[in-house]
Amino acid sequence: MTIAHERGKTVILVDHSVEAVAPYADRIYIMSYPPTRVEASIDLRKTEPGKRLSLVYSILSELGRREALGATRGEPGTGT
Repeated sequence: MTIAHERGKTVILVDHSVEAVAPYADRIYIMSYPPTRVEASIDLRKTEPGKRLSLVYSILSELGRREALGATRGEPGTGT
C-alpha cells in the first residue's frame, strides 16, 4: 500500500473477506450474487479505523434484509 501512496496510484483489491480489506480500503464495493452488479458502495475515508468493520457489517445486514424481503415477495433477481 505504501507504493500506491508514494506514486499516487489507484489499487483495486478483490477479496471475499471484508475483515481483510476494511483496514486498508478507502471504499468497498459489495457485489450481487452472481457478481453482475454493485449492490452497495461504502466510503470509508471518513470512518475511524476502529469503526470500519461495524459500519460494513451494518450495511451487509441491511442488504441481507432487503434481499430476504424481495425473495418473500417473489421479486425478480432474488432467486425465486
